[in-house]
Amino acid sequence: MNNQKIESIKSLYSGAKAYTMFLVEERQHNNDKVDYILDEEFYNCARLGFITNIMLAIKEEIVEKVGFHQYKSLIFESQLEDAVNKVAKKVSNGYEIDNYVFDTAPNLVATLRDKLAHGNYLIKNGGNKITFTLDDNGTTIDVSVDKLVNFTISLTTKYLQKQEPKNFHYQTIMLNKARTKGNPMNSKSEVKYVCKNAKKITMDFKRKDGKDLTEKDVIRLYQECRKYNTVCTSEALEDLRKATSSTFDFTYERKPITNINYDVISDALVNDCKGFDLENQNTLIAYMIENLIGVKNLLQETMASVSNLELLETIYKAQSVDMNYVSKTIKDKQIMSGIMELTNAGITLFQTLFSYANDDVYKNDFEYQQATSNGLDYSKLDLSYLNVTLYSTDKSPVDTCLEQKQKADKAYANIQKVIAKLVENQNKALASNNNQAISSINQALSKLRKEEQIKLQDKIKCDTEYNNACMYEKNNSAHLIKRSIINSIRNCIAHGNYHVKYGAELSDTTIIFEDIHNEKLTFEANINFADFINMIYQNEQIISEFLDNLTTQNTLTRQK
Repeated sequence: MNNQKIESIKSLYSGAKAYTMFLVEERQHNNDKVDYILDEEFYNCARLGFITNIMLAIKEEIVEKVGFHQYKSLIFESQLEDAVNKVAKKVSNGYEIDNYVFDTAPNLVATLRDKLAHGNYLIKNGGNKITFTLDDNGTTIDVSVDKLVNFTISLTTKYLQKQEPKNFHYQTIMLNKARTKGNPMNSKSEVKYVCKNAKKITMDFKRKDGKDLTEKDVIRLYQECRKYNTVCTSEALEDLRKATSSTFDFTYERKPITNINYDVISDALVNDCKGFDLENQNTLIAYMIENLIGVKNLLQETMASVSNLELLETIYKAQSVDMNYVSKTIKDKQIMSGIMELTNAGITLFQTLFSYANDDVYKNDFEYQQATSNGLDYSKLDLSYLNVTLYSTDKSPVDTCLEQKQKADKAYANIQKVIAKLVENQNKALASNNNQAISSINQALSKLRKEEQIKLQDKIKCDTEYNNACMYEKNNSAHLIKRSIINSIRNCIAHGNYHVKYGAELSDTTIIFEDIHNEKLTFEANINFADFINMIYQNEQIISEFLDNLTTQNTLTRQK
């Protein structure tokens, strides 16, 4: 661990914060010129945060481990190769990045994903490039953030198109009360009317011959289904059946949509989405409804991260944070800066401070030891905004120390019993003048006395370690509890075990975290989204001071 890693953490956080500040101002309209995100390094570091979000969200759906450093593709190989070609060059023996050759496309994807997840990279050249460390021998490659963005968005597209081998499943939203002609909607009441009359359409296709779907099948069915997005009338569905009937059996289901916060959609459409024509407004309504009813929170977060990447590129190219101006400078592209994008930015902001990748920096090398800590003191963090209703602390070394203490106590007690029995026999031998027995017993006792001393020292050592561990937990309870809470939140984020109750405003939006381990709820907390952002801001100085302190020390002496 070196100072470059520390600076990378600071840069990632600064980029995420600059972008979050821009989105907050965009919603609050305080007329503050929050344009930090137009700085090149902030811009690139913010993008890197969303890239990492996406790669972590879709990691299990793209490639799968089949052996030591060997992976296979879970999507069509040509699709994976198409994405890989965005970041690497195809050569005779694999895929080349910065003169390093990966033997297969799945192995390349897995490597980049894992390096991003574990923070095995450094930010360089104003954030334009990052240097990945590939192995313990110091092998590195440089990759431009632009290429990483293109690679990640391409992978996301393939992820969204992924299907089961024998069943093509497609879901769309039918807006049967939406206007298709005329001026854009500028009334929240009209938007809500369209939303309340929407229907969810799910369609399934299976090959009549029972075979697996081919890549051509999937492409064809996507093309056919997309013709009917937002206009899935009964007549349209019958047309779809006829168009595919020669090869596929087709079934569909149409259901009304309930439990949707229509204020979120109407507010985003009227206030946050600049320059949308009527057709694109209808498309956006369907998109937002689909995200809000999605059973997979990771899908919502993935799509929000993609939207944020697109918005970042748009404002950076325009070199303006004035969304009215930005919307006039682009053509054939719609941009979003709604509440879903903002909550996603907030989650990313949290991750830049507390992701798994930062553990090697924050760890205390002397945990549970009688030595001065060189790690982050979590007790200093202010988590008072969080409403924690259930939590469990991390597995404690006290339990292990207690087991070792009990074993040492038992071993010492057993050898004392053996010695006591021998002393009893020795007394009998002395009473009967049995010299041969006396000699034999004395030899055995001499050996056992030495073993007894070893057992006693082990017992004392285990007693001391147990007592020290108990004392450490007593003296550092706030540190351990708050660290456990932070770890639980990031576990929730990593596994999609959280959901957002969206409101039209920040003050109406709540994040609910629920961590599950072995099918058991182990953590539960909720927080207002505005408070979530403020909590991160308030703890920024504590993290910053800790990192600055590490930077001024000889950080290379830290234990690995």
